[in-house]
Amino acid sequence: MDLGNTILDIGHKVRPVAGKFVPQFIIDKIYEMLTNNTGKMAVHKFKTEPKKKFNPVRFKKGINLVGDIESATGIGQSMRLLGGVMEDQNIPFATHQFSLCEDGFSQENPFKDKNTDGYPYGINLFHINTADFPNAYLKLGPKPWSGHYNIAHWVWELEELPEKWIPYMCMADEFWTPSEFASNVFRKYTNKKVVTVPHSVTAPYDEKYDRKYFGLPEDRFLFLTMYASDSLVERKNPQAVVRAFKKAFKKNDPSVGLVIKVVPSKHRTGDIDELKRMTAGYDNVYFLTDEYEKIEVNSMIRDVDVYVSLHRSEGFGLTLAESMMLGTPTIATDWSGNVEFQNRETACMVNYKLVNVGKNIPLFPEGSKWAEASFEHAAGYMRKLYTDREFYNKIRDNALKSINNQLSKESVGKIIKKRINAIYNKALKNSK
Repeated sequence: MDLGNTILDIGHKVRPVAGKFVPQFIIDKIYEMLTNNTGKMAVHKFKTEPKKKFNPVRFKKGINLVGDIESATGIGQSMRLLGGVMEDQNIPFATHQFSLCEDGFSQENPFKDKNTDGYPYGINLFHINTADFPNAYLKLGPKPWSGHYNIAHWVWELEELPEKWIPYMCMADEFWTPSEFASNVFRKYTNKKVVTVPHSVTAPYDEKYDRKYFGLPEDRFLFLTMYASDSLVERKNPQAVVRAFKKAFKKNDPSVGLVIKVVPSKHRTGDIDELKRMTAGYDNVYFLTDEYEKIEVNSMIRDVDVYVSLHRSEGFGLTLAESMMLGTPTIATDWSGNVEFQNRETACMVNYKLVNVGKNIPLFPEGSKWAEASFEHAAGYMRKLYTDREFYNKIRDNALKSINNQLSKESVGKIIKKRINAIYNKALKNSK
């Protein structure tokens, strides 16, 4: 029996039950202690278990996408987007479905014909969160690492890494992130190659998923914010969106509405209750907590008038990019990964101040910095987008043009092809 896996399996089962009786920060502290022990165990095994060096001629030239490509989370969407680029740009690849958590809402793997139980190509690209990487090694064993070139696709939202994660960097030969913001963070801690490979955003929708389908009013100007509780509600900061909406419009204004779309968590509780307390007595605030397919979510974004993200930090900001592509103007914090594809011509960029991260927030150590967006400034943008149609159209049109130019499959494909060739050329040169 693998002690590391047993510890985490117990943790996943206990957290939802304990959350009903124990404060969330205490649960997070205990879980953090368990995962720290697992991390140390995995690093030790990685360093001591025998593995062959990368052999550029042993496997076919190409990439194995390893991770939960069926996940409805951002990391699953990241895998699907990358697979879409490689398919479009004729880059050889396979998918290897791997998940650390059996529960959760799933999406269909669009590349089923490329799914494999093995690792047929020479490069492995692991779409596995940094915190979960040790447990992934314990579950997968040394086989995928042996004889392959291993890349970790990681993302982080602050300018400093958690100290406990730094040892995990020995388990990859190279790192890819979706933004220079994130890449610069990892470059502080390693001399290994760190490459920025932006998301090539696609946002398919279906008009049958209209406002009526979601139970939303058809005669109101709607603002939308969304988050997943497991993505850390403190980072996504939907409370600031509520404050901005309440400041921008009178209570129960019949011409406007705020939609709060949430993916609830079994592990973290209380965030929805807090938002409902903040909006008590408001009949123009709508909570959506059902599970939706990605095409439904995209359609929802297209159905509303404005998407709002007053995040404290983003490694990329995928939903903001998708909103731009769907023709929905955005209001967003002017800090972190999203500023690489957003500016004041293409979005309503909200002023902020950098503040210390508070106490008892998982992973983010107290003393690190993130952004506190001005909800007053955001409220002004809400009013302007509602009242000024010329401004609304300008932001929408500029965003649509900009996002298609910046994040095309062709431009991202060129980055990937260049790195694959560089990896193989270097390995072949060194093998002579």
